[in-house]
Amino acid sequence: MMFHHRISFKLAKLPAASVLAILLSAIPAAGWGDGLTIAPIEQPYVHSLEHEIELHSVWQHRLDDQPNQIGTTLSAAVANRHNFLLELSASGIDLPESRPQATSIEIEAKWQLTEQGQYNADWGITLELEREVTLNRWEAGTTLLWQREFSDWIATVNGKLYYEWGSNYSNEIETSLGAQLRYRLSSLLEPTLALHLSQDTGAIGPGLWLHQRLAPGRRLNWQLSLLQGFKTTTPEQTALIAVEYEFY
Repeated sequence: MMFHHRISFKLAKLPAASVLAILLSAIPAAGWGDGLTIAPIEQPYVHSLEHEIELHSVWQHRLDDQPNQIGTTLSAAVANRHNFLLELSASGIDLPESRPQATSIEIEAKWQLTEQGQYNADWGITLELEREVTLNRWEAGTTLLWQREFSDWIATVNGKLYYEWGSNYSNEIETSLGAQLRYRLSSLLEPTLALHLSQDTGAIGPGLWLHQRLAPGRRLNWQLSLLQGFKTTTPEQTALIAVEYEFY
């Protein structure tokens, strides 16, 4: 417990500009991660005894003759009383005129390092292990989660460092960055601006967060992003939609 509070205090004392500078400067040093890395931006919070079911899809459109592609992920998570959450997810790719196929399975552990509002920024961390179903390929990584509120604005940064290995595959360390700026328009609606970066990913665009309370202890969270690619290896247009059901 002493170790946990010592880490939390040191992280929280860093100003926002220093945090962003550290994350951005670390990424080129490790090399951009290959493949597209567009996914919902994750907050650093773990709510006690919470259960989550999430479905998100990424639709990618290219202006050339390549077919559009849809990637879908279904996940379930459960949290304990001590700022810890465990999540299991399965991902698949839907191609035109073909059946959906599961391509990978991932297990993720998430810790909330600081209490919400305890310091000038909130911190969390995840550990992830992913296995591709059809290939002998693995990925293990960790993501640093950072969030800070500025009056009605909320900034969130996800900085990921991971290692990929497997048969007939170039083992390497990779990184990716996801950042989001939200405006708290109301308790139900938050317009957003998101940025996704990695070796093959460069996309930015607006979006929305919707929060819908169904009953005491039950809520739906919606994320929608419409992204424009600005790297030649990124699809020209990408749409991301995520639906998360929380219950206790």
